[in-house]
Amino acid sequence: GIARRVVQLKDEAERVAGNETLTPTEKRQVLRDKHVAILQPVCSAIRAVVDATMAKGAESPHEKAFCRQYGKKISAALAALSEPKCDDTYDPEKVWRPMENILSAMRKRSRRRLDLQSLSPRLSRLEQSAIPMPGLSTGERHNITIQSFAREVLILPSKTKPKKLVLQGSDGIRHPFLFKGLEDLHLDERMMQFLDIVNSTFAKARRTATPYQARNYSVIPLGAQSGLIQWVDGTVPLFTLYRRWAQRNAARADDLAAAAAAA
Repeated sequence: GIARRVVQLKDEAERVAGNETLTPTEKRQVLRDKHVAILQPVCSAIRAVVDATMAKGAESPHEKAFCRQYGKKISAALAALSEPKCDDTYDPEKVWRPMENILSAMRKRSRRRLDLQSLSPRLSRLEQSAIPMPGLSTGERHNITIQSFAREVLILPSKTKPKKLVLQGSDGIRHPFLFKGLEDLHLDERMMQFLDIVNSTFAKARRTATPYQARNYSVIPLGAQSGLIQWVDGTVPLFTLYRRWAQRNAARADDLAAAAAAA
């Protein structure tokens, strides 16, 4: 992670500063080269995100508000991180601190729920459309259409921050979906299609064998980097189970340590 890179760079800077065979000019050049070698991947990743978001121009009210609040700060922090002053005052922690402060402020600002109007005014205004409801079987698809979108959007706290959207159908039923960005869902779609084939095979063999059926759900890729996944209620993510297990183990270890200290 970035913390490991900063520590590595700090060690390199101390090593260069203690090298008496180098002139001040050579030390500055070596420091610059090491800074670029160690932190360039981080700068490139940040710059790629900036180019894919703020550089193309804000569209929604939410994006415009974000650019107003963080645009200049991110540009200044990225410039300082890319071209630091490599002299006797060089400190990798100070160079990284402006970007770290921005990330910390963004984490505190992040919300679990947003208004669809701020994310997509066009979708929030959609009413009684002729667009077929995604994720339905072929027979249902032509009869059920999207009537509207729920105003509230739930943001999940995982890496890519997927959004839970609720579509109101012409059948009077609310159809929830998970919108995922920065991820290609074509493989997930193929897996669901494979499960459909497996279920069809099991259905044909029910007369002579114990009936089995794999529970699947709809996956609708919207492009190479985004798509919709049918929301399945009553399920628990594997990561949630792992986190609970880790918390129980940590609590048990604390209890044992406390008991041993008291004995």
